[in-house]
Amino acid sequence: EAAADSILTIDEMGVIQSANTATQDLFGYEENELVGQRIETLMPSPHREMHDSYLAKYRTPSINTENSGESVLGRIREISGLRKDGTIFPIELSVSRTWINQTQLFTGIIRDVTERKEAEAHLIAKNIELEQKNKEAEQFTYSVSHDLKSPLVSCTGLLNILWEDLEDGDMDGVRKALKRIDSNVDRMYKNVSNLLEFCKVGRIAHEPQWVDMNQILTASLEELELPISQQK
Repeated sequence: EAAADSILTIDEMGVIQSANTATQDLFGYEENELVGQRIETLMPSPHREMHDSYLAKYRTPSINTENSGESVLGRIREISGLRKDGTIFPIELSVSRTWINQTQLFTGIIRDVTERKEAEAHLIAKNIELEQKNKEAEQFTYSVSHDLKSPLVSCTGLLNILWEDLEDGDMDGVRKALKRIDSNVDRMYKNVSNLLEFCKVGRIAHEPQWVDMNQILTASLEELELPISQQK
């Protein structure tokens, strides 16, 4: 009666002989509602339909269930329980057997594992979410590295042009190269700033804003430095 776990006994026909207070609290029945009832009352399908066949094996002396690998005695099984209000919930069940005056009695110890199952499900969901975020991070890193390197690659090419123009004394070419280098440095700065802003998404509340996609498209085409004919 003082045990925190549900403890009940049944006879070899599956009729409940006793049920402690924890059993009554767990399943929502009074003791007089349980004693005398079949144990299947506390089981949802398909356990309800299968249980009588399990007991039949113990009622048949010719079947040695302990050595056949079919015995549930001394093992902890995870099945489902059925409360009086119709709620189905996960339980751990361990069963032992005793003999009294050549009559078999089976004692079941039942533990509600709802919280553990919910924690396991939460952990699985978090792992799936983490795997997805890792994939997204990998794709994002690849994309960002390309966007950050692009202005640097452009600057490297422009520097080569700049040196050639200086050697040739082409000051107009030098000015054009410096102007494009300055533009690329500015683009690099904006990329880094945008990256830092993007990293705040989900951590800092932002009010929804209307976005002009024409401006984004125009800026993208300018960064690609495509000829007008290809932009169309």
